[in-house]
Amino acid sequence: MKDEGVDAYIVPSDDPHLSEYASPCYQRRAFLTDFDGSAGVAVVTQEDAKLWTDARYWEQAGMQLSKEWDLMKAGNPDCPTLVKVRVERGEGLGRVKGLKLFCSLLAQHITYKIAHPSLRSAIQWLGDSSKVQTVGLDPFLHPPSFVKELNETLATSSNPGSISFPSSNLIDKIWDSQPPLPDSQFRVHPIEYAGVDVAAKLKVVRSKMKEENAEVR
Repeated sequence: MKDEGVDAYIVPSDDPHLSEYASPCYQRRAFLTDFDGSAGVAVVTQEDAKLWTDARYWEQAGMQLSKEWDLMKAGNPDCPTLVKVRVERGEGLGRVKGLKLFCSLLAQHITYKIAHPSLRSAIQWLGDSSKVQTVGLDPFLHPPSFVKELNETLATSSNPGSISFPSSNLIDKIWDSQPPLPDSQFRVHPIEYAGVDVAAKLKVVRSKMKEENAEVR
């Protein structure tokens, strides 16, 4: 984190497809915390390590987390729930530049799931922390709509910080025994189930890319 210049790093449960049940190589939050429930988000700062999860997993997390972790019970009235606290105090994490493309390409297809109260709770805590100025994210593991909402909300602050996207996932750098990526074959659903074929889907994506003057490298 120091090498990347970030004060806090968010580790969600999701894989790049935002699946609730991720392949072993993507179970970074479980590796980091020892909590292997399907929902939750970890936040690490230079001084704190906190895990947010909802009521389904409070007991499990309480048993699996070591003493280095604070269990934050998302949904509990005493647990932070929204970004607005820091904004109301005139503080903020800052404006994220260059997100228009990232958000617009997928915003029509992926919405910020109600199943992520833990992530919103974690963001509020970060926003309320005077010691957190730069927050690190892996952009492939967060819904674009969430990043867009965070950007727009924090941009209204009078004391902005920043959001940083490190060149690679920070957990991968310390996970020596990380399982390999899945290598099973893709399964193509018959058109009667998929509704739209692959060529048509690619055409829509490329059309949106042209609208946004985007390239994929």
